[in-house]
Amino acid sequence: EELLEKIHAWMIDVYMVRKHNGIKDVPLRLWNERIQKFWPEQVENVDKVLPLFGRIEHRTLRRDGIRWKHLFFTSPELMALLTNSEFRKASTNARGDVVVRFRYDPSNIDHIHVYLPHCRGQDTMHLKVRVEKRSQEYCRGLSVWAHDAILKMAREKVDKAVDQAALDRGQPPRSAETAAATTGS
Repeated sequence: EELLEKIHAWMIDVYMVRKHNGIKDVPLRLWNERIQKFWPEQVENVDKVLPLFGRIEHRTLRRDGIRWKHLFFTSPELMALLTNSEFRKASTNARGDVVVRFRYDPSNIDHIHVYLPHCRGQDTMHLKVRVEKRSQEYCRGLSVWAHDAILKMAREKVDKAVDQAALDRGQPPRSAETAAATTGS
């Protein structure tokens, strides 16, 4: 941490104010000059930009929505895409499945942004789709990492409940109630 502070201080206090042989100029002066010429445009509506960021996944769009990481994402607008011929033509693979591309924010998985290939170049190229109602409270603010950890714990719990020794012997596992019922006790 101390090393990073010293490197940061050197970059700001020394490197940026000395002449750089590669650019034949002082980096800070060049930065200030260029930022005046090429000032980035401000985003008017952040909601229009958010779908362009995040991680990308592909899934089949089914009659009940999109299943991803044991969660279902659905909306009336999403389901209407199944009957949209332009969307189907742009999204159907060789097997006849409607495959959608979507982006998600790894820090919050309560919604995804489905790409609409038939709307390319239009103002709205993504459809925001929330997780199904029964999972909304669970997913609100939940990260992918936390969700994956919860899924892993659930799988481990199920794995512990399996009587592998009985299965290996070719016998079905028996509960106490089953054993009592078969012996007549």
